[in-house]
Amino acid sequence: MADLIAGLDMSKPVGQRFGPEMIAEIEVVAPSTVNDGDITEPKLDDSSVSTRTIAAKAVTEPKLGDKAVSTRALDDGAVTDDKIALGALHPEKVAPGIPTAVDYNNNPVTLRHCVLTAAQYAALNPVDPNTLYYISA
Repeated sequence: MADLIAGLDMSKPVGQRFGPEMIAEIEVVAPSTVNDGDITEPKLDDSSVSTRTIAAKAVTEPKLGDKAVSTRALDDGAVTDDKIALGALHPEKVAPGIPTAVDYNNNPVTLRHCVLTAAQYAALNPVDPNTLYYISA
């Protein structure tokens, strides 16, 4: 029976019993290493990649789809001032008790607050209709 398996030497320890030709053949038909690009999406079962198997910092911004991070996935305090884009917050998303500015028809409008002296106010030309001026002494 040993003659049917060429290059098998049972006198050697496990892992060293095959000859070089047999090892080369096995590496071709059943490689034990995975090269970049070998594992493609169709070869992966659903849920086969777990949180444990993803390396730290492996998921980067270009790999995230639109709306990929849910509100539930965000830690408390994870969205800080420097992460909020200019114009990203809208009046309808602001919590109750936070002042917002609206026009007569309840449409959101830009409203600025400006503290200045009477002389500074007198020098304005023109006065900004979207600014509430506070004249100080």
